[in-house]
Amino acid sequence: MTIYIYYLLTVIGIGYFVIQSDLMKKFRMNITIATEAYPWWFMEKIDGVVNCIYCASFWIGLIVAIIIYEEATIHTIFSAFSCMGILYVIHNLFNKK
Repeated sequence: MTIYIYYLLTVIGIGYFVIQSDLMKKFRMNITIATEAYPWWFMEKIDGVVNCIYCASFWIGLIVAIIIYEEATIHTIFSAFSCMGILYVIHNLFNKK
């Protein structure tokens, strides 16, 4: 259980670093500008990943699961979806509008 919590917090931390940090802002802006200049399907998907915490958490979750658990099974995909789910729950429980 400890490894799973470590995994979740790692994915969420990396996700927020990519999506919201000032250090990655220039990178996100360059991806968005490139997508507008070259509106290819692949570029639109990359733009979505670097600007959406749910999308980013899934793909980051896949990579981190393979690194932490040192295997790629169906559970790797379930772990990545669990990161998306936990972020969804956090956003909806603590959304104070």
